[in-house]
Formats: sequence, structure tokens, C-alpha cells
Amino acid sequence: MKKSVILCVDDEISVLTSLRDQLLHFFGDTYQIELAESAEEALEVLEEISQEGKEVPLIISDQIMPGIKGDELLITIHERYPKALKIFLTGQATIYEIGNVVNKASLQAFITKPWDEASIKLIVTKSLHSYFLDKQVNEYRKSLIKANQELEEKIKERTQDLEKAKKELERALEQAQLAQEVAESANKAKSAFLANMSHELRTPLNAIIGFAELALRAETNPKQRDYLTRIEVSSQALLEIICDILDLSKIEAGHLQLECTDFVLEEIVEQIVNIFSVNARKKGVQLILEPITYEIGILKGDPLRLKQVLINLVSNALKFTIKGKITIRSELIQKTEDNVVIEFEVKDTGIGIPKEKMSILFKAFTQVDSSTTRKYGGTGLGLAISKKLVEMMNGCFEFDSEEGKGSIFKFTVEFGHKEYVFKNISKTNAGDVDYGMGMALKGIRVLIVEDNAFNRFLANEILRDMGAIVEEVENGAQALEVLVTKGKAYNAILMDVQLPDMDGLEVTRRIRMNEGLKTVPIIAITACAMQGDKERCIASGMNDYITKPMHVNQVYQVLKKWVPMS
Repeated sequence: MKKSVILCVDDEISVLTSLRDQLLHFFGDTYQIELAESAEEALEVLEEISQEGKEVPLIISDQIMPGIKGDELLITIHERYPKALKIFLTGQATIYEIGNVVNKASLQAFITKPWDEASIKLIVTKSLHSYFLDKQVNEYRKSLIKANQELEEKIKERTQDLEKAKKELERALEQAQLAQEVAESANKAKSAFLANMSHELRTPLNAIIGFAELALRAETNPKQRDYLTRIEVSSQALLEIICDILDLSKIEAGHLQLECTDFVLEEIVEQIVNIFSVNARKKGVQLILEPITYEIGILKGDPLRLKQVLINLVSNALKFTIKGKITIRSELIQKTEDNVVIEFEVKDTGIGIPKEKMSILFKAFTQVDSSTTRKYGGTGLGLAISKKLVEMMNGCFEFDSEEGKGSIFKFTVEFGHKEYVFKNISKTNAGDVDYGMGMALKGIRVLIVEDNAFNRFLANEILRDMGAIVEEVENGAQALEVLVTKGKAYNAILMDVQLPDMDGLEVTRRIRMNEGLKTVPIIAITACAMQGDKERCIASGMNDYITKPMHVNQVYQVLKKWVPMS
């Protein structure tokens, strides 16, 4: 019996040898492991294997190689051997290159260098399982078709046997459908991978952004402040990319849900103008907000997601407009007793979009052309996410553009509405940093439970700068010892969710079992940002939730909410 082949491609022989040895360790002699030191050699090996009649369930390829790169190789292989699954093994592939292979070659997974044994074993095993499961489903289909044909030939002679065979056929179809659903679930691993990558990146970003904020609040000379400001701006840009990837993975997995809160439309559009007014003035571009002339009262919906769509459209307009103006306009399209439909328009006098490129405008990981990617930057996710968000808000997108003259983006959104209630409406932007907080936490005792030393230090610095008395522990067991055994009292506890041995949710549940600790505020601080994470924290007994990266004002506002200030 011919063995199935796993092909490994990398221009470094040490990497190939290490990978081959690990695969042999995982699977023994179950598979034939073939190595290739270049894309050209890989194609030759595949041709020889094909002539021998052997199947290739899995191809693992590096990206950076002399000659043909890994993404080009995998796309070529997919055209010739579409059934083979593909895995990237690299530390240097860009999001665009990954997305290119995902779209054109059905990339199965992505493994970063250096890898750990457990991760590569899990990914390779799942990929092989998906391949052979799909093969089994196809064999089921063929056998069922054959069985059905045989039954039709005998139907006149064996009516009674036919009824029995039909029942067996129905059971087999159910099993085949189940197997197909299992195989399709493997494709969802792509979305899970994006979500996991976003989560892992948020933790180090927490320290980078947090310390940059703290440093900017300290006394620095102009050159240092310029450097720190650039670090903060770059970190925030990276965070926006990560959030885009996370939003896309949530949408694809069906886990993104909209909030429903009261808000004032005028405040949202004014905030958009405030965000971009400084950069617009620097570029010499007019940013015009047409006044809202219609009356709609208080809107009910998700203001943050509306703001996200408008920020993306205005950001793109400003990015691609060298001179002229950008106009933001809204119009009331429909109003009933309970709902309103509002149309928003962002119009610019920028570089415009070629007509032949308009069809790819809302596709994820795409740009109009590679030159704009190099000159203007971006992941190609913003418009794709914005379109999905608008559709979730019962709206639709439309646009028009003329190359060299500018673009017009319009979208409609449906909201609930009610009359104005002035006492609960604030015109401040909660995301703005409050530099007047001073020693607002003076005398307040806070316990930090965090296993990451950098993040412990960051939280410590933020709290001490505001006058708090801070103690810190590294894990849940130490937290329980301090709180329960030693009986120390704190005004608040900042609890990381992902702790070693015992996670923050279990630690919280155990704390709440103590009668004297049922009311102490426990605030979750975590890099988890998927649907349901906040609900799980609250269900465990926590009072509130801060997503990393945490900001100085964010920590202050949450503690202010739960701890009486002097």
C-alpha cells in the first residue's frame, strides 16, 4: 500500500531536518516525509509523486525563499493539486500575503517561527484529520450513489427489500451530512486563528501603550516627548489593526453583537470632526460638518459601531485627499413612531477609485492596488468590516467615485428613538484622557492579581501615580492567601483572567464564598475580547471589566465607579 506524502518546503536545511524529525516523532512511518529546499524543487517532487500515484494530503511551506516565494508556490500548487491542504510555516509573511493565500489557495493554517512542538502537532494533526475526513465524505457520497442505482434496478422485483434499503440509505445520508459538517468546521479554524493572534498581541501592547501614556504624563524634554508621542501613535495604529482583525473574526464566526444604548447623534458626528480636525488642518484639507437640521430626539442603538464606520470613512477620505475638502452629511430618510432611518454621507475631493477596481472595494485584505498599500498603508479590512456592521444595523452601503476627482460613500442605518431626556446625556468623550485626576485615589488600597511582570508593574505605576496604596501577587493562590488566610482588606481588586493553575474566574468565585469579601469590588483586566467574555466575568462575581490595553483614564473611571473617592 502506497504511503501518503507530507511535503515540507524551506530554504534552510536545518529547519527542514527539524520539521521532518518532529513529524516522524508524531506519526512514525505512517506518512512519507519529502523535503524540498526551494519552490522549484517542490514542484518537481510533486510531479514525481503524482506520476507514482501517491496522494499528498499536506504541504508545509516557508514564505521567504529564493526565486518563487511561499505564497506564490502555494497558489500554483492549489491550481494543480487543489485537494492538498496548505500550511504556512514562517515568521515573516505579511497579512496581505496570508490573505492572498487564504483567498486563492484555501490556506489551512499558519505556524510562526520558532514553533513549539505542541502547536505544530495540533495544527498538523487537525489538518490531516480534515483532509481524510473530507475524503471519507466523498467516498460516502460515491457509495451512496452506487447503492441508490442498484436499488432502482431491483425495485420491481424486491419492493419489500427496497423499503428496508431506503431506511438504511437515509441513515447513511444523515451520517454523511454529519461528516460533512465536521469537515466544514475545520474551515472555521481560520477565523479562530485570527482571534487568537489578536488576543496574544494585545497583552504586550498593554505594556507599550500604558508606559507611553505614563511617560507622557511625566516631565520630559521636547525631544523625548516627541519620541514618546510617536511610540504612542504607532502603538495605537497597531492596536487598530488588531481590533480590525478581531472584529472580522467575530463577524465571520457570528459572535459580534450590537449594543443598544441611548445616545445623541450630534455628539457622535462632532466627536468625529474633533478626532480628525488637527490632521486635516496640517494637510490643508477642509473638514466640513453640515449641520443637522432635522429633529430625532435620543437615538437607541450602538453608537460605538456607528462611530467606527464613520471614523473609517473619514480616515480613508483624509488619507486619500491631498487638497480640497471632506464633507460629512446626514439626512433623515424615514421616521416612524419607534424607529428612524438615517443616511450618512462622506464626500471627498481625493484621488478617487478606478471603475475596474470598484468590485473589490469591500473585500477583506484587499487594496485598490499594491501601490496604494505601499504609499498610504492599511490592511484592507476597514471597508469590509464597515459594510458588515452597516448590514447588522439594517442598513446598506453605496458609493460613487471618479478617478482624480474624489469619492462619495453613503450608508443608511436604522435606530430606535425617543424624546430628549437631558439629565442623562453627557457631551463628553469618555475616551479622552482626564489629566486632572491628580491624587484622586489617595489612601485607597488596591490588590493587583497578575502573572505578567510588565503588566503588574504598569498597573502599579498607574495606581501609585494617583495616590493609591498598591499590593501585588502573581497568581490566584497567593491572592486567596492574602485575602482569606491573612484577612487583609482592600478597597478594590484588579484581577487578571488568564492566571496559571487557577484562572481569575475561579479565584473570584472562591473569594465570593467568604462572607467578608462578598462586596469588595473585583475588576477583570484581560486581553480576552470575544463575545461572552465580559458576561462570564460578571457571572463569576466580578463587578466590571477592562480590556487590554488598559489606559490611565480607563482605570481611573472604572475605580471611580466602584470605589468611594475622598
